[in-house]
Amino acid sequence: MIRERARAAAQSLNVQDFKASSGWFEKFRKRHSNAFKSISGEAADAYPVDVENFLDTLPAIVAGYTADCIYNPYAIALFY
Repeated sequence: MIRERARAAAQSLNVQDFKASSGWFEKFRKRHSNAFKSISGEAADAYPVDVENFLDTLPAIVAGYTADCIYNPYAIALFY
């Protein structure tokens, strides 16, 4: 997917002779410290009772806010 996106970006920037080869991808991955890892276990970290209690209290928490003031925390990235 990264290689395909790189090809599309090169094409939109009119870069000639860009191939996005596997060698290019490996160097890109190492340069940006990308690793293929899977994060697991998040679903088991929350107790179902606590989730239900939170879902019951959430409408009261956001009642004073308009929809454009509420954001999805999974849609942003936080870097330290």
